[in-house]
Order: sequence, then C-alpha cells, then structure tokens
Amino acid sequence: MAANDSPLSLSLFLQKFRDLTFSLSIPRENVIYSYLVVSPETHDVTDFCSFYTFPATLTSDHTSATVKYAYSYYNVATVTSFPQLMNDALIVAKQKGCDVFYASEAMQNTSFLKECRFKSGNGLRHYYLYNYRLRSALKPSELGLVL
Repeated sequence: MAANDSPLSLSLFLQKFRDLTFSLSIPRENVIYSYLVVSPETHDVTDFCSFYTFPATLTSDHTSATVKYAYSYYNVATVTSFPQLMNDALIVAKQKGCDVFYASEAMQNTSFLKECRFKSGNGLRHYYLYNYRLRSALKPSELGLVL
C-alpha cells in the first residue's frame, strides 16, 4: 500500500465497519438490545446505546438459579448526557429481565459509572493489545475496545 492509497483504504474500512456495527447492533431477543434517542424536532437519531446479554447458572448444594447478565456494548451520546443515556439502558435491561449490568472502565464509561451507582467488581478488566507499543501508558478512558 502506498500513501496515496490511504483515502481508498479508509473509505473501504469505514464502509465495512459501518456494516459490521449495524449488523451487530440489530436487536435479537435474549442476545442484543439497542436503545435509540430520536429528536422530536428533526426525527434524527441523536443517541444510541446497546448491550448484549447472556445467562449463567449458579449452583450451590442442591439448588440452582439462573442469572441474566447484560454487558454494555456500543454507546454514542451526542445530545443526551452519558449518565442519562446509561440510566435509560439500565431501565431497558431491567425490563428485559437482566439481573446484573456490566460496564468496563474503557472508553467514556468512567463518565457515568459513579453517577449511575455502578459498584466496583473484584478488579478491573485487563486487555492485552498484540503487537502494539505505546510511548506512554493510557488511561482506561482513552482506550476504545470493539468486541
């Protein structure tokens, strides 16, 4: 690839990323849920959040229980504040039967964790970036993660 190929490769990447993001955000019952905020004046989508869910069976002695987990996925807040958007996501997750809602400290999540009363778990999630060298350490809020 040469330097003059950059605009073409960026265009291809953005098209494929858009298609991938769109397909991964389509709601699927008991898998992925998405929530949109639409401007009443312009009818444009101004904010978006999504989460995926998975069940886990907890067993002890002779009993078992199923817990439904939600995990914050893609979130974009342009008009609504992040804490308000995520509070709305918490409400939607509860309506969908979720018992626990997870959010890592990556991306802009630290902007809502305290205000939405998230509790610290048993430690931070750690990510390994293959073949990637940084001049200085990143704060979790400076790191974007696509699952």
